[in-house]
Amino acid sequence: MLNRPEDALAHFDLALAVNDAYAEAHLNRGIVLNELGRHEEVQSAFERASELDRRDSKTFPSDVGNRLAITHAQLGDLYLLAEHPEEAAEHYETALGIRPRFLDIRTKFSEALIALGRVG
Repeated sequence: MLNRPEDALAHFDLALAVNDAYAEAHLNRGIVLNELGRHEEVQSAFERASELDRRDSKTFPSDVGNRLAITHAQLGDLYLLAEHPEEAAEHYETALGIRPRFLDIRTKFSEALIALGRVG
């Protein structure tokens, strides 16, 4: 984005053509549009970014929610490594409460439940 706003805008547009749900690309696109003086487009870019930023949770913005979910999953990993599947399952379940679409955490939660004999 540094000193090449037109190129940056083209790249953000390409990224959004691939994945329109990429909140950070909408946000950065809005910043570049503002820099280019295209103010009539800025508001819609920021509105879309904000809408996407909270699509997984009304409680946490995406960055914070993602970090919380990943941190709980990491704690679950440590508990599973220490052969404490009950605590691991609790952390995975908390992580899934924050980000239910994180399939890797769902898989780890299943592994903890299997270790507890709750799946079968």
